[in-house]
Amino acid sequence: MKTRTIDLRGKLCPFPIMEVMNLVDEMKSLESITFHIDDPLALKSIPEELSEYSDLKICIKKITSYWEITINKS
Repeated sequence: MKTRTIDLRGKLCPFPIMEVMNLVDEMKSLESITFHIDDPLALKSIPEELSEYSDLKICIKKITSYWEITINKS
């Protein structure tokens, strides 16, 4: 499984959402991407935007001053 980590801390919406969506559209099967974000609006919007993808699993963890959003494609 290929895994990447993208640090989007300090970036404000809509940039984090656009970056996540662009990378998710390029994901291949069994790929995983972890995003680090600190914008609360992005935390709310990213899962909403990804809800249309049936082949993704999303895991969100709070890490001190930011969130870790890991997206796995089946």
